Amino acid sequence: YLLPWMLRYQPSLIMSTGRKDEDLEDVTKVVENLDSIMKGLSSTDENERRDAMARSEEFLAEREKQKKAKGAGLESDDCRVKTDRTVVNKTDETAELDAYRKAVEADAAERAARRRAREQNATKLKDEGNAAFKAGNYELAVAKYTEGLEEMPWNTALYTNRAQAYCKVGSNQRAVEDCDKALEIDDRCIKALVHRGNALVALEKFDEAIKSYERAVRVAPLKQEKTITGYIEKAEEARDAALKEKKALDSQTRGEFESTTLLEMLQVLSRRDLPKQHVLEAARTLALSIGSEIQRTLFRAQQGFRIVLANKFFEDGDPDVVQSVLDTIYAVCTGDKQNENALLGIRNVGDIFGDLLVSTCPVVTSSAAALIHILSMNVHSRTRLIAIMSKSRLMHGLVAVIDYCSAGTTNAVETFANFALEKGFRGLMSTPVNDSLVPALDKLINRLLISYGTTLPGDQSSTIVHGCFTVLANVSVENAIRRSMATRKSTWENSHRVLEVYRSSANNLKTLLVLRTVLGLLMNLALEKTDAMESVARPLVATIVHFISSRSDEVIERSCGLLSRLLSSFSDHLMPEFLRGSVVHHLASVSKSMLLSTEREPAASHAVRCLALLVQRNKDAREVVMKAGGVHAMVDLLEVKDDSIVGNAALCIGSCAEDKTICAILSETSVVPKLLHHAKEAFGVVQQNCAVALAKLASGDDRHLEKLRGLHGIEILHSRMK
Repeated sequence: YLLPWMLRYQPSLIMSTGRKDEDLEDVTKVVENLDSIMKGLSSTDENERRDAMARSEEFLAEREKQKKAKGAGLESDDCRVKTDRTVVNKTDETAELDAYRKAVEADAAERAARRRAREQNATKLKDEGNAAFKAGNYELAVAKYTEGLEEMPWNTALYTNRAQAYCKVGSNQRAVEDCDKALEIDDRCIKALVHRGNALVALEKFDEAIKSYERAVRVAPLKQEKTITGYIEKAEEARDAALKEKKALDSQTRGEFESTTLLEMLQVLSRRDLPKQHVLEAARTLALSIGSEIQRTLFRAQQGFRIVLANKFFEDGDPDVVQSVLDTIYAVCTGDKQNENALLGIRNVGDIFGDLLVSTCPVVTSSAAALIHILSMNVHSRTRLIAIMSKSRLMHGLVAVIDYCSAGTTNAVETFANFALEKGFRGLMSTPVNDSLVPALDKLINRLLISYGTTLPGDQSSTIVHGCFTVLANVSVENAIRRSMATRKSTWENSHRVLEVYRSSANNLKTLLVLRTVLGLLMNLALEKTDAMESVARPLVATIVHFISSRSDEVIERSCGLLSRLLSSFSDHLMPEFLRGSVVHHLASVSKSMLLSTEREPAASHAVRCLALLVQRNKDAREVVMKAGGVHAMVDLLEVKDDSIVGNAALCIGSCAEDKTICAILSETSVVPKLLHHAKEAFGVVQQNCAVALAKLASGDDRHLEKLRGLHGIEILHSRMK
C-alpha cells in the first residue's frame, strides 16, 4: 500500500519548492518513522518489538501534543503556522497520507491498549504465583509465573520469582536459565544474581556461584552487602564440605582402617535385631573412634545421625546407649559446622533434645546439656535450636541441671549466656527467666559464695560465677526482665558480695572479666530506682570506688557509670559516701585522664556527670571538688568534642561559680572565652549550660564581667538566648 502511494507522489516532491518542500520533507520523515515502527512491531526479536512499542507510544504522545497545541493556537516543532495563512488545497495524496496516519495511530493505540491489558494480567498472575509460593505450593507458583511470562516476557521479576520457585522444587538448572534471561534484560538485577548463585550451589557449582554472588555485591546497595556476603560464606563452606566428603569417600573406597571401623559400627547400630550388649559395644567403640576430620565427614555422608538416633535402644531410652550415642554426636559435631547443620536438619531432633534434657537420669541430662552447649556456641546453630526446641523444656531442663546436676552446671550456665544473646530468646522467655532462671542463678551464686567465704574462688568456680552474671547481664537488657530483676534484693546483695570478694585481685585478668560483667549488670539494673537498690547503695559506693583506679578502661567506665546512676537516684542518701574518703579525687582524676587519652572518654563522661551532680546538689561538695582539682579539670574539658562532657563540665563550673572563692580563682583561667565559644556555637542544653555559667561568673566577680564585655559576650548572649 505504501510503495504505490510514494511513487505517485514523488514527481510533486521533485518539482515542489519553498514552503511546500519543507512540509513534504516533514511528511517524508513522519512516513519513514511510521514505517520503521511498523517493521519493529512485526519483528520476531523481542528487543526490537519492545523498542518499536516504546517509539510508537512516543509518536502518539507527540501527536496528541500537536493536536492540543493546534487547538490552542500554539506553534509546535512539527506544526508551524505562518502569518500569511496560505491555504494549501488537499490533494488525493495528502488525503491518503492522513488516512495512513490515522490507521497507524489507531493500530498503535490498539497495541498500547493490548500491552496494558497484558501487563495487568501478568501482574495479576505474578501476585497469584507469590501467594502460591508463600503457601508452599511451588508447582502452582511456577505455573502462574510461566503464564505471566507469556503475557509479559520482558518482566525480570517474573523470571527471578520463577527461578526461586524452581529452586524449591529442585529444578536448579531451570532456575539458572531463568536468572540468565533476567540478566539479559537487566544485567544489574540483584535478585537474579543471588538466585542464580543459590541454584548453582545446589548444583554444586560452587566457584560459579561465588562469582555470581560477588557480582551481586558489586551492584548491591550497602544495606544488602552483609546478606550477600553471608551467601558467599555459605557457598565457601558448602564447597569445603563437598571436598571433605570426596576425601572421606576416597578413604572409604581405599578401605582405610579408620573408615572401615566407623562403617562397621554404623552397620551394627542400624540393625534392630541385635542384643543390647552388641549395640552398646558398637556405640562405645564409635564414640571413642571419632577423631579425624575424615571420620567426622564420613559419619555425616553415611547418614550417621539418622542411624544412631533411630537405634532401637536409643529410642527406648536405655541410659548406657543414650550416653554413648550422645558422646558420639558430641565428638562428631565439635568444631564441625557442617555436621551441626546436618544434625539440626534431622526431623524431630528438637523434641529428642527436649526429652533428653528433662530425663530422670543425671548422666543423660548432663550429656545432653554438654551437646546443647557446643551447639549454642555457633550463632547459626543456636538460632536454629531456639526455633526447633520447646522453649519451656529448654529453660526448665537447663535450670534443673543448674539446680541438681553439678557435673553439667558450667555447660548449662554458659549455654544460657549464649542463648541470652539472642533477642528472640529473651523476648519469648521473660516470664520463665524471672520466675525460674534468675532465682536458680541467685541460688547458685550464693552457694558458691558460702563455700568460698571471703577467699577468691578457684578457676572453675570463677568460670561459673562469670557465666551466671553474663546470663543475668544479657537478659537484663529486656525492659520487663530488668524491672523485675531490679526489685530482687538477693541479686543486688550477691553482686555486691562478688565485687567485695574479687576486690583484692582487681587487676587479675580473670577477675577483670568477672568485675566487668557484674558492673555491667548493675549499670543495667540501676536504670530502675528500687528499694532493693537503695538498701545496698551506700556499701556499694564504698566498694566501687576501689575499681576506679583499675587498669581496665572498661571497668573504670562501668564503675563511674554505676556511681553516676546511683547518685542520680539517691543523691541525699549517698552524698556523705561521696564526700567521705577519696571518691571525688578519683572522679577528678578520671576526668583529667580524658585530656591525655581519648580512650578514657566514656569513663570521663560518667565521672564529669558525677561531679556535676555533686556540686549542683551539695554546697559542701564544691570545696571538695575544688581541692581535688576538679574545677580546673572542668575548664580544660570545655575544649573536648563530646557534647555531654562539655555540657556537664559547664554545669559543674556554673554551680561552683556560686562560691565567691572559687569564682575568684576561676578569673585566672580562660574559662570565659571557652564558655562563650560554646554559648555562641553550640545548641540545646550545652548552649544553655554555658550561658548560665557565664552569667553566674559575671555576677560573682567583676573580672569575669569585664572579660565578657571585652569579647562582646553580652551582645552574643543576648542574640543567642532570645
